[in-house]
Amino acid sequence: MKNLTYIMAVALASTSLGVPLMAQTPAMPCVVVSVKDPNSKNSMSRPQFSATRVLDLVVSAHLTSLVKTAPVLMDVKFLTPKGNVYQTRKLPVAPEGKPGREVAVPGYPYPVAERVLKAPDANVTGKPWAQVEDILPVAGTDIVKNSLYGKWQVEVSFPMEKTECRGTAEFTVVQ
Repeated sequence: MKNLTYIMAVALASTSLGVPLMAQTPAMPCVVVSVKDPNSKNSMSRPQFSATRVLDLVVSAHLTSLVKTAPVLMDVKFLTPKGNVYQTRKLPVAPEGKPGREVAVPGYPYPVAERVLKAPDANVTGKPWAQVEDILPVAGTDIVKNSLYGKWQVEVSFPMEKTECRGTAEFTVVQ
């Protein structure tokens, strides 16, 4: 009973002082993911792509300042329309420098080309977040050979010290 009285007193005091008990603002994502055709003139093209018309798809991860501070690994996972893992990658990302530098990645037998954050792009997020890109080849791959048509999902995450920054996007591949 004593604990209940104490909790009620704190609740009453905080509301009478104008201090909310819980934050009402929604959490801002740390990464926003988009998928587009690199040859499309429309920067916000529909997330539906024809496997007979597109060679590759570009996956863009738009990042907040939480991730822009140090070299990190970007985990990219592509899921087929049936929910199976099509491909996973660990890509080194640096806040600055020249793209393409070969970097050793734990668990990979050969060095991997490093990605570098691009200048801020406000088209997708409405905020000046930096971005990093990856390519999903479509033409001549198992996507076409095995008719893996339908709604796909890409998950992008940045494992960090205390938490994990994660974003997803859906896109459709048609014949």
